[in-house]
Amino acid sequence: MTTILGGIVAHGALVTQQPLVPVSSEEARDAWAESRVSLKGLKRLKKSRLLDAVLPVTRALLGAPSLQKDQIPLNLWVDCVRKSHASKKAEIHARPQQWAGRSLLRLWPEAGEPFSKDGVYIASPELQFLEASRRLGIIELVLLGNWMCGSYELRPDLSWGFLSKETAWTTKASLEAMVAGLGRTRGLRTAREAAPLLTDGCASPEEAALAPILGWMPEFGGYGLDGFSVNPTMSLTEAGRRVYRRTTARPDFFYPASWFDVEYDSGLGHRTPERMASDVKRRSALELSGVKLLPLVPEVLYDKGAMDEFARRLAERLGRSYRAPDLPAQTELRRIGLGTHLFW
Repeated sequence: MTTILGGIVAHGALVTQQPLVPVSSEEARDAWAESRVSLKGLKRLKKSRLLDAVLPVTRALLGAPSLQKDQIPLNLWVDCVRKSHASKKAEIHARPQQWAGRSLLRLWPEAGEPFSKDGVYIASPELQFLEASRRLGIIELVLLGNWMCGSYELRPDLSWGFLSKETAWTTKASLEAMVAGLGRTRGLRTAREAAPLLTDGCASPEEAALAPILGWMPEFGGYGLDGFSVNPTMSLTEAGRRVYRRTTARPDFFYPASWFDVEYDSGLGHRTPERMASDVKRRSALELSGVKLLPLVPEVLYDKGAMDEFARRLAERLGRSYRAPDLPAQTELRRIGLGTHLFW
């Protein structure tokens, strides 16, 4: 009987970068068919190294520093409603019957091993997004989706809150396709509202928040200055290559229609002198390649009045009219977006 994990444990398995194995559609079909909620499987899970690995993240997310491994809340998925009986040991979810996208990642058996009816799987990022839509508001869900589509891991158990990584867990297009293909299921309305608002390529929680702050329409709390790509790869001119010693570079928030770039400098990603020097060269290379830069620092982002003035300057540079955001919506967007991202 396979065990399929969702909720905070599945989220923790992603952010702690457990060795997860992509599975074929055939294996996913067999795993769902064998999915059960059994006392044997739950006992085996309680003793597993996975819960040890996700415990620090779980404590931080729940604000429970003394939480023990056997107290971690469990969410399990099964393939049909008739298997989703009430359980005191875990919250049970039934997979939407119309699900066609990637649904599972395998935790055990390890890579190279054959399918096992006693296998342990976690819900895919796409399925976790749908699960989260049942309990999160639209702002939190968009921020969670921006993490899934970004190049960082949310780590509230660490003092700086995140770690960099090379590859995103999923993409905006994948999440949009997933929610478009589903019929009636709980949380779908929120998921469909959130998916078009997602941004690929964010490299930190602050960039994930800056995307809606800049891009959402004023009635939703943003400045309506959309049309950017976050951390895209662009080719450099010969002069830029000589400075950066690379053929490509990545601007932060790049407006391709005007070749304008908002460069957000949190300082967190450039701790060492080598990284700081490299970033100076990157910006010089972008400017030599024709990109116009406008720097943005945390002292401005976290000050509403200063950020309003920054948005006025940006709108002028982009040749657009400045529209003040709706104040209650802006306050809520900034409160959640610039706060600690304690959601999953």
